[in-house]
Amino acid sequence: MSKVVESKIKEKQKEQVATEEGETEAKETKETPVLSEQEIMELDAASRAYILNEKNKKQYSQKQQEVIDTLNAKGRAKYGKEWDRMIEDSSRLQQ
Repeated sequence: MSKVVESKIKEKQKEQVATEEGETEAKETKETPVLSEQEIMELDAASRAYILNEKNKKQYSQKQQEVIDTLNAKGRAKYGKEWDRMIEDSSRLQQ
């Protein structure tokens, strides 16, 4: 998994909870968080390509795979075969 994606997931995994003193503190959630379509699109090009690449999809939870599938479907509907080519080209940035 890309370090940027992993970092984004860990960030999202912490939620703010109120303490008795009225302060907030970060608390780890038990569920693996799911990045939204917008959060995925805000990643740097290489990380976005990594998460959207079909070869890497099995590394993510079923819910995250559904978001990835939705984004890929929207991209293919808008850009056709160019979508897959863009992802492939961007994924080379990581190498």
